[in-house]
Amino acid sequence: MPTYRAPVDDYRFLLTELFDAAQLTAYKEYAEFPPDLMVSVLEEAGRFCEEVLAPINRNGDREGCVWSPDNTVKTPTGFKDA
Repeated sequence: MPTYRAPVDDYRFLLTELFDAAQLTAYKEYAEFPPDLMVSVLEEAGRFCEEVLAPINRNGDREGCVWSPDNTVKTPTGFKDA
């Protein structure tokens, strides 16, 4: 079975080199979100995708979500814990 590898390096390149995310810190809304923090968030999101979401993806494909007339939804195995 193939192993999912999040494209963190590609996104890091886009943020820091192509889009120059550092210039966002000039805006007050982003003043406390410097590029090194952006990259840390990106790396953790990649880790979450690789370690938590990827392993349960097959369950989602096999089981799907099941809606009940009482407006509840049963999610595939592992989704609620994720």
